[in-house]
Amino acid sequence: ESTYPGQDGGFEPVAVADGLDRYAGLRGAEIAGVTGFPCLSFEPETGRPEPTPTLDRVQAAAKAMREAGIDPVVSLPSHTSVSSIPEIARLGGAFGEPGHALTGTTPQHAVDMDLREVPALVYVSEIAQLGTAPSVFGGGFYHRGHARHVIVATPRGRRRAVLHKAPAASIDYYRRFTWVDDGPEATIGDTAVMALRTQIFVTRSRVAVVSGVGTGRPQLDGIYDPVGRRVA
Repeated sequence: ESTYPGQDGGFEPVAVADGLDRYAGLRGAEIAGVTGFPCLSFEPETGRPEPTPTLDRVQAAAKAMREAGIDPVVSLPSHTSVSSIPEIARLGGAFGEPGHALTGTTPQHAVDMDLREVPALVYVSEIAQLGTAPSVFGGGFYHRGHARHVIVATPRGRRRAVLHKAPAASIDYYRRFTWVDDGPEATIGDTAVMALRTQIFVTRSRVAVVSGVGTGRPQLDGIYDPVGRRVA
């Protein structure tokens, strides 16, 4: 079975030899290596990325390629960061997948503050409603993002809240929250800031690229849609 159903593809290890025979003679095609996803996955119990059953399949496929006389390039993606590169090498991989290491938003970054990468992505929304069902606008959440907290900027100061978990059947219109304390009163439209692991291409959000944060001189460099097209 796949680690993530719906993200299946490729060959089972037992079919690799037949696939090599079938495709090796195609013009314009070169068989170079093997990969699968995800080969590593973060485990809260250990606090680090651990091998998945997909890794076993990738290693079995690599073995079949070697037996066919091909020295494969082995790519072991998912959860690649400075901290996991030695593990990728130990498992026989030559490549990973930068992904969330570029923005410091792997699941491990949420629990380990000593990783080399610095978190550099936030989800900015606003208060959509208050009263008995306080919520922020959705559109940028990701169901495996594990969003937990939100900071709301009111005219009278900041206020913290805890986000409710969203059931799998929900549509990303809003996300409910509960205030942590009796801070300054918020109003609809106040800015809400969250940090989470997202997948921007499955959201309705636009991406604002900001430089100069580290020097105290933030500058908006551009706004893009979820597939990277500049819109402003």
